[in-house]
Amino acid sequence: NSAICSRRKMLAYVIPDVQWWDSEAVGWTGSVPQEDNPAHGLFEQIFVDGSTNFLSWFNLMISLRSSLPLLNGMIFPPAPEFVQNRIFPFIAFCVDPYLNKVRERFPYSLGAFDLAVFPAFF
Repeated sequence: NSAICSRRKMLAYVIPDVQWWDSEAVGWTGSVPQEDNPAHGLFEQIFVDGSTNFLSWFNLMISLRSSLPLLNGMIFPPAPEFVQNRIFPFIAFCVDPYLNKVRERFPYSLGAFDLAVFPAFF
């Protein structure tokens, strides 16, 4: 029993009992970022975060528009009829007006792969 107690005392020195929020404690390996204003305001949540979400979803749709028709049936099995008749046209409807403007300035393609997608991300 005394061996267990002495081992616990030894481990107490090796692995310090540090609370996760106490960044000044001995044995703390991380750091807490210092922010002047950590909370988002209403304007930032609506416009900045909303714009970021819109751009990330739009970039996803551009990626799907460029890769899904190329990979459909070649590498992956053919998509279900619902996806081919509903999802592919919806993605094309949302993304093609923007991609057509990019294709006017960058009209290159490599076989079936449209290279206008790369400058479209910028």
